[in-house]
Amino acid sequence: MTPALIHHLVDTTAAIFGITPDQVRSASRERPCVIARNIVADIAYNEYLFTFMAIGKELNRHYSTIIINLESFHNDCKAKPQLRYLRRQVFNNAQDYLKTAEGAYITDTLQLPSGE
Repeated sequence: MTPALIHHLVDTTAAIFGITPDQVRSASRERPCVIARNIVADIAYNEYLFTFMAIGKELNRHYSTIIINLESFHNDCKAKPQLRYLRRQVFNNAQDYLKTAEGAYITDTLQLPSGE
């Protein structure tokens, strides 16, 4: 996976929350910015296996902050289950982005040869 995927996650999350990608990467502590960052970090780490350092670099954060953000996000999801829905929207959009970016390679590798 490349940092372009994290950029796409940031752009998608920003659009869903009605903020700019720069706000997601900023030091802002406004709730929409914090939750957007947490969603990006959660998807990048848990779904696409980016390291804390790689995520932190793209979000302008120290890697230890990313670890704390992930814990915070999981606690927020327990209190507000609708956050899982927003996360799912971003994740589904990322899946679509990867299918488009990879093109036929993904679909060709998933098909079994005839006769098997």
